[in-house]
Amino acid sequence: MPTVKNEVTLAAGASFNLMQGSQYEYLRGPAKVRIALLSDPADTIEGSISAGSDILLAPAQIDEKAAAEPLTVFDLQYDDVVMGGERIIVNVRDLSGAGGRARMLAQIIPV
Repeated sequence: MPTVKNEVTLAAGASFNLMQGSQYEYLRGPAKVRIALLSDPADTIEGSISAGSDILLAPAQIDEKAAAEPLTVFDLQYDDVVMGGERIIVNVRDLSGAGGRARMLAQIIPV
């Protein structure tokens, strides 16, 4: 089961697609996709997740978890079955104006 882990430190007001450049950004075949998206405590980060035409998370402030704690399967909050050729987008944006850090864990389970 492929896993994609990524984290980004955002500049004030910046945004970033955490799946950008991953070999799983565009799926080769149908798969169940499970995603965890968290920010560090005290950071104000907005996230949105889409898989193909499905919106898994409309823009909203994401949950927090201390940086010292690793992301685990218990953090996987969003899931969807995605068809081959569809794009997975996990976008994060700093809302605080002071910058912040976001972390993502995505499991790709071929079906």
